[in-house]
Amino acid sequence: MKKTNDAMDLAVALVEAYRKSGVAVEDPRQMVQEAVVNNQKLRSSLSDYWASDEVQHAMAVASTSFEPTARAVGDAIFGGREVGITPEFSRVLRAQILMKDRRWLVIVPLSAETAIPPKSPAGSLPMFPSIAPMPFPIEFEGTEQSPLTPEG
Repeated sequence: MKKTNDAMDLAVALVEAYRKSGVAVEDPRQMVQEAVVNNQKLRSSLSDYWASDEVQHAMAVASTSFEPTARAVGDAIFGGREVGITPEFSRVLRAQILMKDRRWLVIVPLSAETAIPPKSPAGSLPMFPSIAPMPFPIEFEGTEQSPLTPEG
């Protein structure tokens, strides 16, 4: 069975209707903009439909039956009131949102154009702070967790 794209079917139907009416269609996007997006009559009709008692009742029934599933999914991903947030969400929250636990080194080979760094004691690696911001170059999936991250 072929899956159809409703938006594309609508656009094609609108273009065909405009062509049959004798109106030149130079830009189908502009035509769809005028016929659908800026169409106050269509907007009013859809608004009346969504506000109807039948649709409101159907949405209430769907919401009532879907809410426990949505809560269960949320609890599995983020944690719940009883157990707190999950360790996985804690790591994402710390690393991606709070920007914590980020430690990395960027090793750049010296070239002829690079100024020669000052001599360091034998066996040590000289370190210099970066003068330009750069994206984190390596994704690290270590097994250790920061001691600052609460155990879960």
